[in-house]
Amino acid sequence: MMKYKVRKNGTTEFVSEILSDHVEFVKGWDNPYAISFPTLAAATRAKDKIFEIEKYHTTVENLD
Repeated sequence: MMKYKVRKNGTTEFVSEILSDHVEFVKGWDNPYAISFPTLAAATRAKDKIFEIEKYHTTVENLD
C-alpha cells in the first residue's frame, strides 16, 4: 500500500499539522511528525487546503 507526504516546494519541509488558520511543517523526509496520508486523494485534499490557508505551493510525494 502506497503512502504520501506533502512537501513545501523548494524545501525539505513536510506538513505535520493542518489547523484552521495555519499549517505546521517539519524538516526531513523521515521526520516522525510529518503526516503520512493513506491515499493520493487524501494528500491532494491536504495540498489544496494548505494552499487555501497559507498560499504555499506544495507537492505530493510518494513514499514508495
